[in-house]
Amino acid sequence: MKIATVSFAHVNLSQADKTWRISLGTIAETLTTIIRLETDSGVVGYGAAPIGAQLISGESHASAEVFLHAARDILVGADPLNRNATIPRVSGLMAGNARAKAGVDSALHDLAARILNVSSVTLLGGAVRTEIPVLRIVAIADPAKMAKNASDVAANGFRYLKLKMSGELHGDVDRVAAVRERCGRDVHLTIDANQAYSATGAVSFLNAIEPFNVDMAEQPVLADDFEGLAMVRAKSRVPILADESIRSVGDALRLIQMRAADFISIKVGHLGGITTAMKLASVCEAASIGCLVGANTGGRMVEAANMHFIAATRAISYACEVGEFYLQNRLQY
Repeated sequence: MKIATVSFAHVNLSQADKTWRISLGTIAETLTTIIRLETDSGVVGYGAAPIGAQLISGESHASAEVFLHAARDILVGADPLNRNATIPRVSGLMAGNARAKAGVDSALHDLAARILNVSSVTLLGGAVRTEIPVLRIVAIADPAKMAKNASDVAANGFRYLKLKMSGELHGDVDRVAAVRERCGRDVHLTIDANQAYSATGAVSFLNAIEPFNVDMAEQPVLADDFEGLAMVRAKSRVPILADESIRSVGDALRLIQMRAADFISIKVGHLGGITTAMKLASVCEAASIGCLVGANTGGRMVEAANMHFIAATRAISYACEVGEFYLQNRLQY
């Protein structure tokens, strides 16, 4: 059996709130490319490339298309069950394009599972859990509005919230205080500045919000500032979650050696797929570092693939960001 055809379709998923904002900018829509692989015997597998917002990923539908046209030459004729041979060739094809590569990786896993008539989690070695708490994101707004938005999410049953921060200390402290007062102590809070603070500013901010019982602070400093992240962790009692700093397993190893993080965000799309994500999870487990699956926005197909990874991965130890999409347009091929 061989892979016979590779096709794809681009999807724009619009935000209901066109002013939805993080410190890096406003995100009115998120992009996805759906990848379809079919064998010469008619078995079909699907994957979704979580391109997300270009201001975050640097990728686009156009870049995904260029990559996928090149990847087609590797995929067509390949043995769909020999991912160990195919995925490294696809991953090494072009620099960057991590999210497009993740879509191909996901499609190859889905195709193999369908050929073998098993679930993807079985293909990954079997389930170690049947459920995981879901962490929902609350975008930047003024404190009162942000508190209301957080309360509305909590009212729908979500007990873990991630609050986006602006990088302006006093406003951010007010945001955390307002959400905590409105939502009460039973809701878990994490905060994410998306690199908006200097190291010294981050220490001041985290010390100021310590009374509000925040579970962890995600990527307060620039992605490349490993030393700054280590300093923030050393001078604050709020646990540190590394996110944008993790672009490879090697980055995670360096951060762990520098004692720069308490938790690591495993973003399957950011890493290029489930194959690398599993390696990173093994590193976290070996180092006794907590980890969670962070959001790679791209729709429910992306989140479904992430859930199979979560179910198969013992190292994951906190709520995961797999609940941002309730609706998605139907696709026609």
